[in-house]
Amino acid sequence: MWGSSEKQVNRLFNEVMNGIDYSRDEAKSLAREVGAKTFKDVSKLTDIYSYKTAETYLPYWKNLADFARQNKGVKDIENISNRTVKEFLQKKFHDVSCKSSYAKISSAISKMEYALNRYTSISESGKSYDWSKIISNQKTISNEKLSDSISGRGFRESMKVVEKIEKLDHKLAAKIQCEGGTRISESTHIKAEQLRGMGKDPYNAEDRGVVKIQGKGGAVREIYLSPKTYKELSDHLKKNSTFHVSNRSYTDSIKEAAARAGQAYTGTHDFRHTWAQNRFKELADLGYGERQCLAGVSVDIGHVRPDITEVYLK
Repeated sequence: MWGSSEKQVNRLFNEVMNGIDYSRDEAKSLAREVGAKTFKDVSKLTDIYSYKTAETYLPYWKNLADFARQNKGVKDIENISNRTVKEFLQKKFHDVSCKSSYAKISSAISKMEYALNRYTSISESGKSYDWSKIISNQKTISNEKLSDSISGRGFRESMKVVEKIEKLDHKLAAKIQCEGGTRISESTHIKAEQLRGMGKDPYNAEDRGVVKIQGKGGAVREIYLSPKTYKELSDHLKKNSTFHVSNRSYTDSIKEAAARAGQAYTGTHDFRHTWAQNRFKELADLGYGERQCLAGVSVDIGHVRPDITEVYLK
């Protein structure tokens, strides 16, 4: 099964696991009729029936394929070994922060094992895969050592997610979210007239590129970008009257990048939560009191009510 990791993963999904538009309940009933008793038995005999599950699982399939290619020189996902799977899961254990995140990865890799077994059975290649013991052992370790849940929202390291984004316009939008604490709509649609030139951050007096943002309810505020990101945005707007990225494709990119970076993901708003938390700490380190920090962050993210801002700081 040759081609890029993404092409191989998509082919594997489409040829043996794509059950979208079919009934999950009917498939489960049929699986039980032919002898499936446990949840694992049923999972082996059923497909992926929702876009949401596919969007969750396939990035981790590609993660494993990329890991095998980059670390083991394995270009064909049919040749992924048990050792490679073990090393990949060990790496992911160190990348995530809670049991639920690791459980999602385990489920995705289990489904990939089932998919590969189906594929090689149809192609009669003679290959088979049994990753169940490896997955089970690593999951046991995660249950013992990882916390039960993530404390609040936000990426642990936003820039690690940005680094994993492949499309340049998506990467720029993510930088704007990271540095300006913007909503997705505020960072994916910017016009040239919103640029305000270089200025100073009002708190730390560092040089910053200033962008005028109109947020919810028409509220206007200014955000402050690093000179490098501001220049990148400015250069784009010199060639195009508008910087525009599809929200749907951008969301997909961030979700995939978060998976590649081993960061728990709940939505693009994670950038905004992380920014608010970092900004609050920055202002506190500069000597501002708690109420001043809260008020400052509220203004910067475009919320009048401090109690709403407190949600970002959990």
